[in-house]
Order: sequence, then structure tokens, then C-alpha cells
Amino acid sequence: QQYKEDLLAQVEDASDEELMEIDQRFIISLAIDTCVKLLADNARRLNNGDVREIASAYNAGLGRVLEFQGIPFNEETVVFQNKVMNYYRQYLMGNPLDSPSSQFSKKNPE
Repeated sequence: QQYKEDLLAQVEDASDEELMEIDQRFIISLAIDTCVKLLADNARRLNNGDVREIASAYNAGLGRVLEFQGIPFNEETVVFQNKVMNYYRQYLMGNPLDSPSSQFSKKNPE
């Protein structure tokens, strides 16, 4: 929590270049690569093809999903996996997607 508060204080008025120096997670190519690897690892280790569980493991941690033998019932994870599933359904139907990243940007906080 403290890291998050410190980071938010640093990024409030930061440029994209400054964000990338503060935290490598703001380097889009690295973030995407890391995310894809983590999702693939979660899918492999869960070995059930359940996209909801894979997304929940990304959010709450694989250990929590394994411990609960499914989606951990906490508000943040439930809300997150619902958002992921909405985007996933839109993608499967061939609908254009709004940028998911726009929902998490510093300029458009939730």
C-alpha cells in the first residue's frame, strides 16, 4: 500500500518518459510481455482453461486461486475478473474494444 501511495505521488504530473524511469511497469512493451508470460504460466499451472480463474490468478495471485480452489471471494478480484470477462466476450463477438488501459490510466482514475 505504501509503495502504491508513493508511486501515485510521483506520477501525478509525470510525463510518459518520467513514468518509465520511475517504474518499468510503465514501459508498455515490457508490461505486455510480462503480463502475457504470467497469464500463460497461470493457464498452464491451473490446467483447466477457465479464463475467469486465469484472470483471477493474475489479480489475486496463483496461490490464492489454488488455495480457494477457484476464484477468491474478495471484491477487488471479483470486480477485476468481471471486467476481464466483459472484454473477453466483446473480443469473441468481434466487437471493437475500448482500450482497457484507459480505465487504469492516471488521467482517468476509477
